[in-house]
Amino acid sequence: MSSVQQDYQSRRLKFIALNPTMQQHFTALYRNEIVMSKIMPCLSTDQAAKLFERLYRHKPITFWGIYLQSDLSFLGVQGFLPETKGLPESNREFGILLDPAAFGKGIAFESVSRMLAFGFQRMSLTKAYAYFDRHNIAIEKIAKRLNFKVNTSPRSPIECYCSISSADFLAYNPEVYLD
Repeated sequence: MSSVQQDYQSRRLKFIALNPTMQQHFTALYRNEIVMSKIMPCLSTDQAAKLFERLYRHKPITFWGIYLQSDLSFLGVQGFLPETKGLPESNREFGILLDPAAFGKGIAFESVSRMLAFGFQRMSLTKAYAYFDRHNIAIEKIAKRLNFKVNTSPRSPIECYCSISSADFLAYNPEVYLD
């Protein structure tokens, strides 16, 4: 994977590469029962610290803090997980966690669409995928709006799996091309 500019932005949001100043926010998200309710069980402080360290140490950094451009208030984190064993480096699982104050404002859609554009255009990814709880209607709506294929996960009957290729994403979402 080539070296890429790490920070990027959208109309309302700024995405800043994961750095040590974000660890407290990161940990709070992974410990928040509301945030984690349809993703996975909450992490302990130690588990969140280890995950943060793993994502921060991975180079190039593929995880970002999400900030409101107008006042740089922290809204959440999102990114591509480090390579999955057995899959090409160009196929990446992604995820997003938002502070509950950001729910219902279109932040998730704007964030994910911009991150995918960044991944496909600047990181040379060819496929992105995610797993999510089948009761997480918000994520399913975003996936369908971005033209993902959504199926029941092979891992669990309560889980869904969505995926999209670079070509399909960029053809269906031409408005997200990066400058």
